[in-house]
Amino acid sequence: MEILSLKDSVEKDTFFRKLPNLTEQLPRQIVLKKLLPLLTSALEYGSAAAPALTALLKIGSWLSAEEYTLKVLPTIIKLFASNDRAIRVSLLQHIDQYGESLSARVVDEQVYPHVATGFVDTSSILRELTLKSMLIMAPKLSQRNLAGSLLKYLSKLQVDEEPAIRTNTTILLGNIASFLNDGTRKRVLINAFTVRALRDTFSPARGAGVMALCATSSYYDTTEIATRILPNIVVLTIDPDSDVRSKVFQAVDQFMQILKQSNEKSNAGDTAHAGSLGLSSMPGNAGLLEWAMSSLTLKGKPSDQAPIAASNSVRPVTTTTAASSGLLETPSMAPVRVSSSSDFADAPAPPSPTSTDGWGEIENGIHEEQYSDKDGWDDIEPLEEPKPSSVLANIQAAQKRPVSQPKPQ
Repeated sequence: MEILSLKDSVEKDTFFRKLPNLTEQLPRQIVLKKLLPLLTSALEYGSAAAPALTALLKIGSWLSAEEYTLKVLPTIIKLFASNDRAIRVSLLQHIDQYGESLSARVVDEQVYPHVATGFVDTSSILRELTLKSMLIMAPKLSQRNLAGSLLKYLSKLQVDEEPAIRTNTTILLGNIASFLNDGTRKRVLINAFTVRALRDTFSPARGAGVMALCATSSYYDTTEIATRILPNIVVLTIDPDSDVRSKVFQAVDQFMQILKQSNEKSNAGDTAHAGSLGLSSMPGNAGLLEWAMSSLTLKGKPSDQAPIAASNSVRPVTTTTAASSGLLETPSMAPVRVSSSSDFADAPAPPSPTSTDGWGEIENGIHEEQYSDKDGWDDIEPLEEPKPSSVLANIQAAQKRPVSQPKPQ
């Protein structure tokens, strides 16, 4: 160690690779009192190779927590500023051995600024190691670095050319979601998991997106689950990868259970406040609300709509069935159906069942002729010019006589 500066790179590398095993054969006090100071000095001033870090961490494991903080951590913190790519890789590979000993302030102010340069490094190995290191560093970052800096890097890594990096980015987002504030979670998570991860061409990335949504399900409200998460997940029930499909079915069951529990709670609340709302004394309004909710929630399930047919005419039910079958046969129509349903749900309720806003007329059968097996469009014959009567034809002929001779009708 004392003449280390006189050795070439090959000799240094060979020596430091053997050093961890040599330290076990030497007396413990000599290693701690003599070898450790020489080793830390060599690393700080650049005369030691990257494998020396393995020996440093092994010797540091023999120290108490206080001595480790005083003798080993300062050297490790200085090494993060090194431009040697091999040392940076070695630091990230062994971060699980010393990461917990670093304070939040040191990580946020001194370590993270140097580590973050690895996100844009040309080496895919360094990018991936930097990404994995955030699992330990992210809990110690301030919201300024977490939401302002880290998420910007993760957004770029989700479209990285390496599929493994894209997959690990999704996994990391799911793991650090609890450290984000509510506003950031609302803005980032669903878009990252549905818009990017679930549409990735790499099947493990899609599976990671599904599992990340399940792991962060407590951060989404029922509206987000019903309108943004479930529609994107259900599409993957026909994914080519069987592992993705199995995860999707588990996710659908989990989110449907959340919606069912929310529905039970809302029903219990509606029952408790029914007297104050006065709905029980108005059977007409109650029937209309029940029909509207059933047609929205059971759309696409003709068998579940059988009880509705008893209180309504045959034509509307048949049309709903035809529309639902068309929705299943033509997936391209799915966005249109969803948007129309949401518009109908957001529309204000009619003041009474006898309203003339157009919905009541359809329900009362006034426009029943428009409803058929083919939705009415194929049964309409092309319009023909009406033939005028003989008297009207003579009058028209007389009016046109000064200009030209009339054509025989």
